[in-house]
Amino acid sequence: MSAEIVKLRRNFRLHLINARDEGAHDFVKQIDAAGFDLNQGMAIIYQSRIYIGDEALALIAALSDDRRIWGWIVHHIFKSRTRSRVMYPFLRAFRNGLLKLKGVRPIDMKAMPRDR
Repeated sequence: MSAEIVKLRRNFRLHLINARDEGAHDFVKQIDAAGFDLNQGMAIIYQSRIYIGDEALALIAALSDDRRIWGWIVHHIFKSRTRSRVMYPFLRAFRNGLLKLKGVRPIDMKAMPRDR
């Protein structure tokens, strides 16, 4: 699932970051310092806290605008941590399969520039 297709409530600013882009280094460094490999799933920084994997999925659901059909579906399915925890590995595997089919290489966490 892409955060692009989920409309978040209007009072949140969402910055989607492609960790493969050069401008993503600060984000990637924060996630790496937390001990998480972005190749293993999604991460969100919200209110200075890092949410990883199924916890990030549940956060997206909690913040999604449930007045629209797709937001309603996401909100009601994934707002449950248990459902997010059960379904996340399947969603991650699907995403990783699509990336492999498209020929997208894994993120090289070691190649990211460190503090200068």
